[in-house]
Amino acid sequence: MQKIIIIILLLFITTNSFAQITTSGIKGNVTATDKKQLFTATIQAVLETTGEKYTAITQANGNFILTNMKSGGPYTIITSYSGYKADTLQD
Repeated sequence: MQKIIIIILLLFITTNSFAQITTSGIKGNVTATDKKQLFTATIQAVLETTGEKYTAITQANGNFILTNMKSGGPYTIITSYSGYKADTLQD
């Protein structure tokens, strides 16, 4: 009986050590130069090392959230909105 408990505890400890997945995210607000908040602007984050892309659309108040991103970076952030020139931020 004691061996079974020890084996179960070892399996529990082993599976928990592999379950720690770390992700990251970016949140912000998109406004025009006249401070007008832009609704439905597209935000795209590109992980420069792998080319992975993460995309979000701004809400009515201009806020956006990108989630479940790989930690680290560097990222290039591209913001686009109809009628405006796309804006790019790096690092």
